[in-house]
Amino acid sequence: MSTARKADLRTPTLGLYLQLTAVMVPTFLFFAASGLLWLSEKNLLRSEEAMAMRIGNATARLGGALERFSDQGSGPVDWQNPHVIDLMQTLLGDPAIRCVQLRDPESGRTLAVVPQGLGCKGAQHALSLPYEVYSWPITELVTRFDEREIATVKRYQRDFLLLLLAGGIMVAAIANWVSFRVIVGRPLRRLIERLEKAREAAVKANEAKSDFLAKMSHEIRTPMNGIIGMADVLSETTLTQEQNSYLRTITRSGDALLTIINDILDFSKIEAGKLTLAQEPYRLREVIEDVTQLLAPLASRKGIAIYGQVSPDLPDVMLGDSGRLRQVLVNVAGNAVKFTLDGHVAIEVARGAPGEIVLSVRDTGVGIPEEQQDKVFAPFEQVDNSATRSFGGTGLGLAVSRQLVTLMGGRIGMQSREGHGTRFEITLPLVPDGGSDDGICATSLAGSGKTAPVIWLVDPIAERRAGMVRLLTHLGVQVVDADTPGMLPQHCTPDLLVIDDAVADAACVPEAPRILMSDTGPDGQSQDTVLRKPWQEKLFIDTVRQLLHGIAASRMPDAPGVGERRGHTGPALISTGWADGINVLAVDDNATNRLLLERYFSGSGACLRLASNGADAVALYSEARADLVLMDVSMPGMDGYQATGLMRTHEAAHDWPATHVVAVTANVLDQHREAAHLAGMDGFLSKPLRKADLISYVIRCRDLPCSSDRNIAARRRMSTVIRWRTRRASGL
Repeated sequence: MSTARKADLRTPTLGLYLQLTAVMVPTFLFFAASGLLWLSEKNLLRSEEAMAMRIGNATARLGGALERFSDQGSGPVDWQNPHVIDLMQTLLGDPAIRCVQLRDPESGRTLAVVPQGLGCKGAQHALSLPYEVYSWPITELVTRFDEREIATVKRYQRDFLLLLLAGGIMVAAIANWVSFRVIVGRPLRRLIERLEKAREAAVKANEAKSDFLAKMSHEIRTPMNGIIGMADVLSETTLTQEQNSYLRTITRSGDALLTIINDILDFSKIEAGKLTLAQEPYRLREVIEDVTQLLAPLASRKGIAIYGQVSPDLPDVMLGDSGRLRQVLVNVAGNAVKFTLDGHVAIEVARGAPGEIVLSVRDTGVGIPEEQQDKVFAPFEQVDNSATRSFGGTGLGLAVSRQLVTLMGGRIGMQSREGHGTRFEITLPLVPDGGSDDGICATSLAGSGKTAPVIWLVDPIAERRAGMVRLLTHLGVQVVDADTPGMLPQHCTPDLLVIDDAVADAACVPEAPRILMSDTGPDGQSQDTVLRKPWQEKLFIDTVRQLLHGIAASRMPDAPGVGERRGHTGPALISTGWADGINVLAVDDNATNRLLLERYFSGSGACLRLASNGADAVALYSEARADLVLMDVSMPGMDGYQATGLMRTHEAAHDWPATHVVAVTANVLDQHREAAHLAGMDGFLSKPLRKADLISYVIRCRDLPCSSDRNIAARRRMSTVIRWRTRRASGL
């Protein structure tokens, strides 16, 4: 062991000794001082008792002498006789006696006093010892103590106490140090040494685990990029129904593998304390709708319903990490869908205690046996861990969810009964909390000064129907609800009918404007306004508003998604022309990934150049500038960071406008995103890269700031980038 290492061990040993001393010495002082004080008081009491006994005996002898003196004569006693004074003077030989008086007890007159002249001046309040002299008349002999003598005794006692205390402290400190060094110190140093070695081993093992997971994630994501990407490309070709089924299986399997990888990475980051949460504004209703829309295809394949509802008294915009909240809800609700064979899954959000919201995920699934509920949130555990279990998974989703909820300052709980479903409750802080002033930002559906419209609502799921009733009532509507059309009023007509397609029966439905809530969307033949389930709140409100104002579905150009027969146009469905006129440089060392990017940009209108490493990318960029650079990060030779730095240097040297460089990498940890930003990259796309994500990103990049502004920003960033590259090259 080196000298520095030994010094490192002594330092905690000495620190521990000082901590023990800081506890033990005051404790010893307290008990020692209490004991010594008790002994001192006892000793002082004995000293005072001995002094009183001594003076009392002397006083009694003097009183006897005075009684014999008074018996010698037959007349009045001359207490001023020198012989009496001499007798009284004998008591002054005791230093504890201040003065002696002979008094007439009836009149209180002093008959004689010693010392003569000074008498008992200033000693009226001193301790005194009276003695009756049996003379005629009876006389009282009063002996007064000297307070200085008592003070001297007390001072001696205090000095003795302090001396004993100081000696005790010294002895205790020496004994403590010797015992610590000899009895405790050596084994403790050996224990600290072992603990330090164990800690270092644990830190290295944790770092090795993190590095291993990051590398494995990279190595798995790289081929997954080819598998999922080629599946996307294949989906654009002409396929038979059987081939489409195989393709969907490949895609679902790839998504499941990515979910497992992401869960393992999140679990590792949380355990290492490296996961940070964002604090950004987000729309809670949009998060809930995103989760239900994401899980709707799986629920539809299983023949179950899924829906989400947010209480209308909750605010539209909240503060927190929407991405992690979405991840928690997808994990919990995804489990609910997986374990539900019949019925429905509901995601409901309502107010809880003051300053809190409660997100409930409720299903009508198989439930969880009571004896298995304690391991629901345990990592790598499942309710059924047998080899023949019916439901797959790694058992990490709920463990990661609980840790994320804890990091958000909330808590998660569960209630379940076997055969009757399960209910998860996630309680989170409500930020901001405006109390009753909060609420959905939508104007009333009733016109100003008009009677509230009447809407009939038919839905077989009571909880979903109740949520829609709360929303419509909050917006000023009179609602008549039922679970079947036959329970509606028979002799009146509503302003609007909202009915679920599961119970739609034309024979029982009155002639009125109608919204059909459907699982499959419009069929192109129905004259009803069709909204696809799970419903979107804003779209539903806008549709109701326009139908109440007499606008037909076919005449609602401002209500996207209403009557989905018109179709939906978005980045994910664009196949050609989405990168028209853009010069793109794609860099990747993997031939499959280069082929995939080539197929992605086929027909996009982009001018695409491909490079297999960083050096080729810099050479191609130096020959002709690109508008967009898709840069792989981990490449042999010159990696993506170095290539980007050289591109930025070339731009600054030739006064080129800064191009948009986006990292396309299988390294997805936060430190990789930060490294990409420090290297001068403008964006980050993770592998596997889907075509829809690429199209969406390229379309967003069309509205970049003007070239001069971006060039100025790039120049300001160059010094930071160069310093970072130098530090990275030196291994710091």
